[in-house]
Amino acid sequence: MGLYLEELSALRQRAATGVRHGLALLHQTNGDVAAAEALFRLELTQLVAQKADVPEAAARQALELAGYNVPQALQQLEQARYSLTQRILRRYREPANAVRRVADAVEEARQMPRKHWLCIDAAQLLPSPLACVLVVSEWLAYEDWEGLDAAVYFHLDAVLACLDQSLALPQASQALRHVATLEHAQAESRRRDLARTGSFMPTLEFEAASVAFEAQRPRIVQALYELIEHNIGLFP
Repeated sequence: MGLYLEELSALRQRAATGVRHGLALLHQTNGDVAAAEALFRLELTQLVAQKADVPEAAARQALELAGYNVPQALQQLEQARYSLTQRILRRYREPANAVRRVADAVEEARQMPRKHWLCIDAAQLLPSPLACVLVVSEWLAYEDWEGLDAAVYFHLDAVLACLDQSLALPQASQALRHVATLEHAQAESRRRDLARTGSFMPTLEFEAASVAFEAQRPRIVQALYELIEHNIGLFP
């Protein structure tokens, strides 16, 4: 370890290499610090070119701009090559996570009004694919938080229009309509039971309808994901 210690110190002042790697480079260059630095930068260039799938010239330029910080260079190359939505889809492979993050990106890019819940009326003024992703994604979040029995009162017509038109999911639309019909039919008796006993038990029919709708939820999320993919140019 005593060989090339002075050269190693000089090399590490010029390039962010570890001790072992620096010594290995110096052994390859017979102690030539400048040559070891050039070899180190070539290795980083080849690494970035491979990871980012770009020519070495582009990788070298990105590394120079990033001060030879590999993660920063890779990030710069990705930002230059892909839109924000494309980067989200590349990074988050699980559809529900990706759709939610794309919806957040649209909301921020379009500066959509929100008072705890998104303003659905404002969202519906956007181009149809954007509006559908915002409306349905927000409704799914509302249903997660408040429950399906409450969600049928949260901009249901807008959600059904998206299911019927933009997403072409007649089974999901029919299942949600059935839940809404049952909820409206039992709302009065529920209020009476709550006033009298402080509790309410949904009917078996309503529970079955709820299960049937929840079975459609993955299809809804997948359809939103595909809607984003097919209209990627409209998204930020």
